[in-house]
Amino acid sequence: MSILKSFKIDVYFFIGIVFLFGLSCNRIEDSKISFPPYNTSRIELDVALEKAGRIVVDFYEVGKPQTTQKIISEKNVDHQIYLLGLKPETKYNVDVSLKGQLIKKGKGYQVDTKSLPPWFDTFNDNSDQESIDTNALLGGYIFLTRKEDPGIFLIIDGNQDICWYQQLMNKQVKLVNRCGENSFIAILGGKETETVYGDEIVEFNLNWKKVTYLKRGDKDFQSLIHHEVFKNTKGDIVTLTQEPKVVDLSSVGGLKNDTVVVDGILVMDGLGNKIWSWTVLDVMNPINSPNILEEKVDWLHANALSLDNDDNYLLSLFKPSQIWKINSQTGELIWKLGRNGDFEMDTSMIFCNQHSVHINKDGHLMIFDNGNEKGISRALSFAIDEDNMTATKVIDVSLPVRYFSKRRGSAYLLDNNDILFCSSEGGRVGVYGLDGNVKWHFKPFENTYRSFYLEPDLFKRAMEQ
Repeated sequence: MSILKSFKIDVYFFIGIVFLFGLSCNRIEDSKISFPPYNTSRIELDVALEKAGRIVVDFYEVGKPQTTQKIISEKNVDHQIYLLGLKPETKYNVDVSLKGQLIKKGKGYQVDTKSLPPWFDTFNDNSDQESIDTNALLGGYIFLTRKEDPGIFLIIDGNQDICWYQQLMNKQVKLVNRCGENSFIAILGGKETETVYGDEIVEFNLNWKKVTYLKRGDKDFQSLIHHEVFKNTKGDIVTLTQEPKVVDLSSVGGLKNDTVVVDGILVMDGLGNKIWSWTVLDVMNPINSPNILEEKVDWLHANALSLDNDDNYLLSLFKPSQIWKINSQTGELIWKLGRNGDFEMDTSMIFCNQHSVHINKDGHLMIFDNGNEKGISRALSFAIDEDNMTATKVIDVSLPVRYFSKRRGSAYLLDNNDILFCSSEGGRVGVYGLDGNVKWHFKPFENTYRSFYLEPDLFKRAMEQ
């Protein structure tokens, strides 16, 4: 090959490399870190690039590089990234790198997370706590709430450290449920709405982005709501309602135009348009209810609602100590489980003033039996046979007497068959084996309505969404 021809090839090769380099060249024009209000466990990182590109963020506790977590934000010009699961009063290194064919620029920060608000001072005062197994949560987390103003959503880990929270000023958190991989839905209210009754619904993720917000008065959302809110398999919002109805009680000693406060089910879309509704009056006449004159101000008292395996509703009623199955299409009452119910069941499994009805991971109906007659709260689960109308005991695990909860509470079966309890009036959240032995205990905020489990990769998935 001639020297001239070789020279031309080398020049063309050089020009091509320069051209490709120019195409891949990019730079970080601006970046900043901020702490969102009312949450010191979350950092917002905003990065602006010269042109669309992919960035990588590594963050870790200062002096503990083994704690490094990595987030990849895909091709954008403006990147908004949330760092989650941060400890209070801790130093973190945050490194930002622009990544294309070449890493063109990195930018590092060192940030100090803030201290917790003063109302956390009495949180987890465990002076009488049993020894705990920090592995009892299987590397996962527990979601809790604080009802009183300021209401708080809260996530803790097996070491009982606060990993995430969101504070709401001038609001009470009545209850919360998970409604997606990284989203949650809650009932909120002011001091004027008692205990677990509210007039707002908010759906949010761990970045505190509100997916849905509804307030009583919006469209068909006209009733006071209480005790339950979740999303069904179609993505519709399902909640319990309470409203006064005029009923003729003259035949049982009441007024011809008497008032009975009744519970109902309301299904809405994300704008508040009614899709379906139902009330107890659709299947039962109050005059057939014992003590209706004394109980008309809060007849039956629904306190939990969930879906059965066939997408029909399971409704927990406090006063009759029953679970009702309601057809989610027709409103028909399919059966009653419990005292004076339709199922053959062992008398030892008769429950009293239960909460938290749901279908557990094994497909069995599970409840938190408050046990008000005996003064002992427990977790119960049943294998329901609708063909033969039998309810067979599967789980029966009692809490120690000192953690008896007259009202509220929950019990959920974990993947390893331990039980996560929330004893609201007993003031404890705990993990117990099926043998009744405690493995992990925690003292939450007073009157926490329920608690539920979150998997180990929760924050990783939330940061990558």
